[in-house]
This record gives sequence, structure tokens and C-alpha cells, in this order.
Amino acid sequence: MNDILKVETELFSFNEIKNEITEVANKCSNLIVNDNDNLKYAKELAKISKNIKTTIEEKRKELTAPLLTKQREYKKFADDLTAELDKATKQLREQILNYEQEQERKRQEEFKKIEAEKERLRQENIKKELEIQAANNILQDEEIAPEIATQFIEEKQAEIKKAEQEQIDLSRQELLLKTEKPSIRKIWDWELVDINSVPIYFLQLNPIAIKQAMSEGIRDIAGLRIYQKEISVIR
Repeated sequence: MNDILKVETELFSFNEIKNEITEVANKCSNLIVNDNDNLKYAKELAKISKNIKTTIEEKRKELTAPLLTKQREYKKFADDLTAELDKATKQLREQILNYEQEQERKRQEEFKKIEAEKERLRQENIKKELEIQAANNILQDEEIAPEIATQFIEEKQAEIKKAEQEQIDLSRQELLLKTEKPSIRKIWDWELVDINSVPIYFLQLNPIAIKQAMSEGIRDIAGLRIYQKEISVIR
């Protein structure tokens, strides 16, 4: 009986954070992720939401330990508390992932542009080196004024030096892009393709068994499509 009274007292304390949950949920629902500042704020909200859920879940486990018969009741109570927050956080995480996927696409495009420009400059320098070599050969021709060939060589050398500096600048831009990688990582997931082809062991579509198989490196299960998907990492 004392345990029940203690639990009921602890349950009452849950109500104190309802206002905080509603406030965070409203912020999640109203926020639009359309720039880096909003992205940072969205991640902060997602982290706060996660911490609130963790706090609630830890308290639930503490309360149900001595009262296993009432465990189902407490679990429903906790789920009801966070239902609003879960809905708001889900759409917020989708916005975070969509925004960061687009940023990553642009980043990869910029990488390709930089590599293409570096290759163009390299090819141009090769061409200029050949032109300088040809100009040095011309210096041996007495019919060509030496100062003309010398001026040509100096101009080409200056152009090569300028192109080399441009390549250095491009490499710095490339390095900067590498440090701006969005917090996205790929994880293995699966979806049903042909249930008639699924081995009997997986026929009940046991997610735990499938996740375990993927963690062991299995990437080919008949009837399933195992693939990587991007998720937003909230730190």
C-alpha cells in the first residue's frame, strides 16, 4: 500500500512538466527550417524534446520496478504525455533532414565545380609550359628578336604562377567545404519486396532479427530490400 501511495505521489509530479512539454511542442510545430540559424534552433528543440522523453521514461521505469502488475498503466500514461511532443518533433526532424540533404547536395556540387576548375587550370598550365618550351627554342632562331621571345616567356610564367595560386585558393575552399558537412549519416534499413521469397526464419518479419542480421553485415535477404537511409543526428 505504501508503494502505491508513493507511486501516486510521484505521478502527480509528472503534471508539473506538462506546461513545458506544451511550450516545446508549440515551438517545434511553429518553427520553419529555412536557414542555418533556424537549423541550429531546431536541433536544440529536438534535443530538448529527447531529454524530456528520456526523463519521463526513466521515471516510468523507476515507478514500475516494484509494481510490475501496474506497468502497463504507467506506460500508457507516459505515452499519452509525449504524444503531442512526438507528433511535433517528427515533422521538425523531417524538416531538419530535408534541409541538410539539400545543403549536402549543394556542397557536393561545389566540390565537383572546384575539381573541374582545378583540372582546367592544370591543363592550361601544361599548355603554357609547352608554349614556354617552344619560345625557348625560338630564341635560337636569329631571325626572331630575343626580347620578343623573352617577353612572351615571362608573360606565360606569370600566368602559370597566377594559375597555381588560384589552385591553392581552390584547395582552401575545398578544405573549408569538408568542415561544413551537415550532421547526416546513413544507416541500414529494410523494406518488404516479395514476401513469397523471404526465408522462413524472417517470414514473421521480426524487426529484431532483421536488425541483428544487418548489424552482422548481411546485406542480401531474399524478399527484402536492405538499404541505407539518411537520418538527422541530434547531439
